Formats: sequence, structure tokens, C-alpha cells
Amino acid sequence: MQNDPRIAKIFEIFQRLEKRKNSEGTGAGLAIVKKIVQMHKGTIWVESILGENTTFYFTIPKKTLPYSPRLNSAKHST
Repeated sequence: MQNDPRIAKIFEIFQRLEKRKNSEGTGAGLAIVKKIVQMHKGTIWVESILGENTTFYFTIPKKTLPYSPRLNSAKHST
């Protein structure tokens, strides 16, 4: 199923691989997740073995926060 062209379809809003009667859901969930991951400059993908399992992966780059005296002082206030 790795090279199945239908895989990209599951990340589109209201798109599903299964017919509605075979599974629950609206087809919006993965599209929403993809949008959130992309907003954070990440990637999402799926690996699947037909009839066995499906695993979804995503990455989001690590971002270091700039130093903020206000935030750091709150930790040490008395």
C-alpha cells in the first residue's frame, strides 16, 4: 500500500479510503492534523501494510525560545 496513489487522498478534507458504511468519521481529522503540522513547518506521512497495520508519523522542527527575563524571573520569584 506504500505506493498506492490513494494514500495522498486521506490527507484531503472529507476524503476517505473506505465507504461510510465500513468505517466511522467524517474524513476531516487527518486533513486538520496535516494543516496543523504544516503550520509548524513539519511533515506528515503514513506507512501501511494492507490487512495488517497502518502507522501515521509526523515531525515538527524543534524550536528554541528566545531568552525572556520576564519568563525566567517568574521561575525564581519569591
